[in-house]
Amino acid sequence: GGTLPEPVHAYSAALTVNTPYGAASYPFSLNISAWWHIEEIPKVPGHEDDEIELALYDYGPDGSLWGIHCYPGKYMYLIRWLGETFEYEQLPWDNVYDYITYLEVDREGRPAVLGELYTGILQWTPFFAIRTPEGWEKEDIAGTGQLLFDSANQPVIVYTLDSSAIWVARRTAPGEWERKCAVSDVSPVSYVTVALDDEDRVHMAFSSSDRMYYIRETADTWQLKTTADFYMDHDGALHKFHPLDLGLSAEGTVRALFAERFPVGAAYSDTIWFSDITEGLAWELVDSYVSEAGLLQGMEQLADIDGLVIATFRHPLESVQKIAWRLSGIWEVGTIAPDVYGGELKVIPPDGYAVVASGALAVYW
Repeated sequence: GGTLPEPVHAYSAALTVNTPYGAASYPFSLNISAWWHIEEIPKVPGHEDDEIELALYDYGPDGSLWGIHCYPGKYMYLIRWLGETFEYEQLPWDNVYDYITYLEVDREGRPAVLGELYTGILQWTPFFAIRTPEGWEKEDIAGTGQLLFDSANQPVIVYTLDSSAIWVARRTAPGEWERKCAVSDVSPVSYVTVALDDEDRVHMAFSSSDRMYYIRETADTWQLKTTADFYMDHDGALHKFHPLDLGLSAEGTVRALFAERFPVGAAYSDTIWFSDITEGLAWELVDSYVSEAGLLQGMEQLADIDGLVIATFRHPLESVQKIAWRLSGIWEVGTIAPDVYGGELKVIPPDGYAVVASGALAVYW
């Protein structure tokens, strides 16, 4: 644990004072900084010497941190941070071949998971489960992917089948799901990221054949468009695109954080872009670097705090977790913590703190 100071950033500002003789304006430099509070998430007692095979985190509406830790032998635990201490609960699925794929806390603060249970030789059954005061309620589903909760606190699951179709499943009643195929004529699909708007309509971005697509749900159909197409530059390098995350502004416009990659010798040049894809506005540069590491991947990286857009991503060249924030269309980038792999970014009401949980760290800003 500990604290990590952000560098001081200087912004041009002006103070205007109204006097009986008119308005007087005084320009000055506004220096702003922040501190990250770093809290280590301990391993489950009895597994201190074991490697964590899987770590998933999410935050409840009250700001409480929930997590899933999986250890060798498929010991799976639900953990909860109460501010001072952690609670641990072993999950009821303990077959060595069972696994959890997604964690999401609903609007009432109840953790829910997606996973697959081993049912026979090379056979698994996808399931959805939610923790209630009476215990875990489990239902078989058609596929696992990303889990969201709509305004009625009903689960919505977006998943792919055979990398060739994207489906949306909504639970209409316990044990009853309504399924719709959103994409079937674009294949293969990958890097699917999802957002729900205030009317519970699904918005998605995904990659296929090096292009990035955006699709939104309407009353009776799905509207699909290409938002970033691959191209060959004058040096013969192929530029590819894939989404990192989607976010909704207070006005309901859809914002995308996405990556562009092209080869540079034996390495790659990666660029992170931000754009309002609802209006098709110009792309804004977030960060860029040359790396030999794998593709950037994102999940819940884009957030909005009263108009301040923030994003997190792992910088593979420096092996650090980065944060970027946007003021007046200009992005600035800072470092959160070293040796942190991946990051789940949340904004915790009502204080509006930016929080990143990653690996064995919870980081607060």
